[in-house]
Amino acid sequence: MALWLFATLAGLAAAGLQYGTYALRPAIAPLALLRALVVAIVVAMLLGAPGGRSKELAPDVALDASESWTRGGKTCDRWGAALDSAARAGGGTRLRFGDTTRVDGSRALPTDRASRLRGVADRAAGTGHPVVVITDGELDDADVLGSLPRGSRAIVLPCEYGPDLAIATLETPRTILAGDTTTVRLRT
Repeated sequence: MALWLFATLAGLAAAGLQYGTYALRPAIAPLALLRALVVAIVVAMLLGAPGGRSKELAPDVALDASESWTRGGKTCDRWGAALDSAARAGGGTRLRFGDTTRVDGSRALPTDRASRLRGVADRAAGTGHPVVVITDGELDDADVLGSLPRGSRAIVLPCEYGPDLAIATLETPRTILAGDTTTVRLRT
């Protein structure tokens, strides 16, 4: 709106400079107004003023396609919710990201080895569309979220995994030779 106001003022100023006080005479006034209109349109085009009401862009939906959703061969209990969220999130392009960024609207299980968001950010910067990122929260480059276009958001659906097993202590002799038998103490 401000660009159009500026263009209008520039058009009136140009007509005023060209016609001076003669612009107020009834015979010259239509010509001065036409001159102001033409100059205003040219200035508006040079400034890139919008031609109509702006409309909100439909966000693209980027679904994390990494194997972190399927730990140990068992599908995460949130994968179905992630697919449903992707279906409801926006009317734009449906993307999957991980090893690569690609257009994919299927319901197939995730198979990528990584969760790289850089390709989504680069694509969004090129199109200008906001992005709805749906992930389990295990991104390789989470700092890229800050570079997404205005209106972007992230939906994090962390997986609920069962208890995990880890080695707390491992006690072994410092050295052994080939053929030796040893006792090892392991605590989990």
